[in-house]
Amino acid sequence: MIKSFFMGFLAIFFPWLALLIEDNPGGALVALILQASVIGWLPATIWAWRTVREARKIELAEQRKIKQTKKEARAQEKAKAKAEAEAQKEAESEETTTEITKEAE
Repeated sequence: MIKSFFMGFLAIFFPWLALLIEDNPGGALVALILQASVIGWLPATIWAWRTVREARKIELAEQRKIKQTKKEARAQEKAKAKAEAEAQKEAESEETTTEITKEAE
């Protein structure tokens, strides 16, 4: 929350700095030149604002993907543990059946 507020502030008042932080040095230079004129400030601000928003969307998508991957990994671990438990239970029941048949003989 604080990061997006700070980046929004930078995008409005210092568009060149916001672009530089988002790893766009060429764009930062162009925005700085645009800011030299009052007319160019608005396009530079809009450009920086869009760049910051797109970066935030990408960051959120990556976080969602990481959460989904972790969730799938946990589900696979549970399924594997369940399958192992069932296999062990089946092996124990076979041992018990074998013991009973040996005792009956």
